[in-house]
Amino acid sequence: MNVWPVALAYAALFARKRQLALRYLAENRTLPGATNDARPEPATIVQPILSGDPRLAETLEHNVREIENAAFVWLVDAEDRVALDVCAAIAARHPQRDVRVVTCPPAAERDNPKLFKLALAGAHVRTDALVVVDDDTMLTATGYAALLAALETHALATGLPEYVSDADLPSALVEQFVDNSAALTYLAWCAQAPPITINGMCYALRTSTVARIGGFGTYLRWLPDDLAIAHGVRGSGGSIHQTPYAHRIRTTVRDAAHYASLMHRWYLFALLLLASAPVRTRVAIVANYALPSLLLWTVLGGALLSRTPANAVAAATLLATRALALADVQRRTYGRSRHRPLVSIVAELAEPLHALHALARKTIRWRSRQIVVRGADDFSVVR
Repeated sequence: MNVWPVALAYAALFARKRQLALRYLAENRTLPGATNDARPEPATIVQPILSGDPRLAETLEHNVREIENAAFVWLVDAEDRVALDVCAAIAARHPQRDVRVVTCPPAAERDNPKLFKLALAGAHVRTDALVVVDDDTMLTATGYAALLAALETHALATGLPEYVSDADLPSALVEQFVDNSAALTYLAWCAQAPPITINGMCYALRTSTVARIGGFGTYLRWLPDDLAIAHGVRGSGGSIHQTPYAHRIRTTVRDAAHYASLMHRWYLFALLLLASAPVRTRVAIVANYALPSLLLWTVLGGALLSRTPANAVAAATLLATRALALADVQRRTYGRSRHRPLVSIVAELAEPLHALHALARKTIRWRSRQIVVRGADDFSVVR
């Protein structure tokens, strides 16, 4: 088998996504208000918080220090003493800041706990704009300003993820999956079509938009909160803007089992997105984001099995070109390369395995819950 045509097909898909991503990056970093040169409007950063990650205090305090012109509403389970103590300590260290710690009752078993907490935040938001931020996300001042600036013309604005890993392999695999694909997925898509979902790690919207979509409580029975909010915004006639500025995510991936569980959940949520999309969109997603990893398997497998010089050259050329291009995209997107060549290859080759796992197993472990997933708005808790 001659793998050169397969290698060229992979390279063509990659080059097209790279071209689109860099074009979107260049165009949207020059929009009015896309930097923090001007002080952003007052806003409230709303964060549903759950203890468990040892970096929780570091992440929360980073945002208080980094984002000066914002109030904070931290939504914490009433029985989560660790998170309550962390939040109280940070608030005490910054008495000049508007930090409100809201204790929340337990969510009902059939309710999404994150959306349940967000539904309780309304009484504590006193600004026109709010920014929903995951408790493992560290905002940048520039990206935060861009989110709020985009609300002048859009109903919702979302950020771009940049994963920062530890030295261990499971964490590095998550880093390579996120940082290799973020720009080539979110930015490349938006260069051709409006966003079909949002990144739930951070997004900005106005209280009027929350009211127009029925409030966060309308979507309590949706499992993927990002897909639920995107559905509500688009269904109400609002537009979504993908900003090209990254915000850092840093979580502790405990071991290989934790890595597998995390990827399984992400891929199952991706399948829910795919199921909700029109047929034409499904085809585009599969062709651009599922096919490349299969092509890479074919090239590397063909080169190893055939052991011909031509196939070896094709595989080596493809891997070298891929590494250089990924490092370049990351430097332009993040200001630095996060590319780890060997781990990056393993992470991409694992993608079809994660997809098959998600197709075969519809039960996920999320925090302390075991959840059976039947649809985006149809799930039940096993334990």
